[in-house]
Amino acid sequence: HGLFTMVKDDPNIIFDMPLRENKIKDVLEKYYNLGVRFYMVSNTMEEGTFDNKVELLKRFGIDKYFDKFVKTDCKFIVKADVIIDDYIGNLDDYKKYHPFAWTLLMDDCHNKNVDKEGIHTRVRNWDEIDFCLEEILKDMEGNIDG
Repeated sequence: HGLFTMVKDDPNIIFDMPLRENKIKDVLEKYYNLGVRFYMVSNTMEEGTFDNKVELLKRFGIDKYFDKFVKTDCKFIVKADVIIDDYIGNLDDYKKYHPFAWTLLMDDCHNKNVDKEGIHTRVRNWDEIDFCLEEILKDMEGNIDG
């Protein structure tokens, strides 16, 4: 849901989904060119939906910024410095296994009432993701230098 806007609950409608924001490609390209590696990890259970998501990334020309596509309902098995998700359960589980990872909660209608301030950072759009990634990279560089 962080990349695409859901237009219906029908998984077969996925090819009609527009990008959530035009800024997505710019942000992915910016950080990819800085050496950041992106993985798409999805626990989509509907038959064929995962493959359709990958195909949709290709249609928008943003698949080239992803190094891996992982289909799993246990997102915590993927080790990353940052995870962006719209489902609080995935972020909470991730924090259990990776307590020092940055976890970004992508704002969506189903998580409006979730209050995990101080644990996860809520992001409302890709401008905010861009800002967070920039700050995270600065923090990581500071920890390496100092």
